[in-house]
Amino acid sequence: MSKREELQKQNNDLKGALQDQLNNMKGDVQKVGKSALLIGGSLLATYLLVDALTAKRKKKKKSKDKGNVQEEVVKKPAKDNLLLSTAKEQAVIFLLGLAAQQLATFLSELDSKDDKENS
Repeated sequence: MSKREELQKQNNDLKGALQDQLNNMKGDVQKVGKSALLIGGSLLATYLLVDALTAKRKKKKKSKDKGNVQEEVVKKPAKDNLLLSTAKEQAVIFLLGLAAQQLATFLSELDSKDDKENS
């Protein structure tokens, strides 16, 4: 085997190894991205749910002097009964539990990957 053929073989082997590493990295980035989206999505859903259930009402008031519409915020919390407050609490707890579970799974996968790399 000539020197050129040996170098070509080494080049092909290195290309294959680099391609494998790149594919592994793509898979890891996809896992991290999906976990981040799930965690962020559940936190956003929790925030939007709490915000929607505890929204404040707005009244528009017309002034007679120039016909301008002024917006006055009347801080009246939505009527809260026992059933609604319990449902809000349970929804928040459930969504935060999902986010915590996804975060714990992600961290355990990260730790196990670090242990494999260090071994």
